[in-house]
Amino acid sequence: MASKLQNICALSNEVGKSLSDYENWTAFLKSAAWQYKYSFQDQLFIYAQRPDATACASIDIWNKRLKSWINRGAKGIALLREGDRGQYLDYVFDISDTHSNNAPVRLWQYNSRFDGAIIETLENSFGELKSKSSITDAVISAAQNAVEDSKADYLSELKYAKENSFLDGLDELNIDIEFQQTTETSIAYTVLQRLGINADEVFEREDFPHIMNFNTAETLSVLGNAVSSISEETLRNISETIRAEVREEINARKIFAEKENAVYNEVKEKDAPTINNERTDNYDRDNIHGSKRVSDTEL
Repeated sequence: MASKLQNICALSNEVGKSLSDYENWTAFLKSAAWQYKYSFQDQLFIYAQRPDATACASIDIWNKRLKSWINRGAKGIALLREGDRGQYLDYVFDISDTHSNNAPVRLWQYNSRFDGAIIETLENSFGELKSKSSITDAVISAAQNAVEDSKADYLSELKYAKENSFLDGLDELNIDIEFQQTTETSIAYTVLQRLGINADEVFEREDFPHIMNFNTAETLSVLGNAVSSISEETLRNISETIRAEVREEINARKIFAEKENAVYNEVKEKDAPTINNERTDNYDRDNIHGSKRVSDTEL
């Protein structure tokens, strides 16, 4: 009888073999967009078991850092790990498997009012953007720059990984072109999907003409690692930018509220009746030494 570890690995391998197909690859990217902090292997395991998961973490992180608790009967998502004694399974849980007695955990959200700051971040991170007339164009241009800058190492791996795949037999130039095009489109698809922009309305099947050639575990792994790594860097930068913008907005509201309150108090003081010194002295004395205390609600 096969062990649970063997069953989970077999499921992951089976799903992985199906990803060299437009529908399956884009379905995987939709899932990976939410799991961008995980490696490609982990994303594959999560997709194989819970493709609808949106935010996964270990029990320790949910309990200790996020003050959330795992629902009774929730089923963990198994991830493959390597230890001193070999391979073993570690488990994470999706946010839908948790509850909190405090404020619920909130995931960062994109809003078009952040476009200017996000585009600036993308340009600072990946160089001058070819097009930045919209957030979609900026993300696509950033993906192109990122792949161009980092593809050398991945292409070196692909040179040895291509054996028995449909890439085998192609010259280096064509492998370079197919890898560049597939990787940058996949990254842009992933990033846009996490921003809440429907990537299927931006890209079509024709934008993934070479995905079928990454039809072995080895070639898909090189492609997946590149997409996962660059997407993570991009989305981490974007999330930090959005959080910074939100903090600035909150601080601006606080400052505005304080100024409004100061103006209100100033107006009240100007409108207050003038009190002569004798009455003022009596008033102060009565409040300090009088028998009647002002209640908290009156204060």
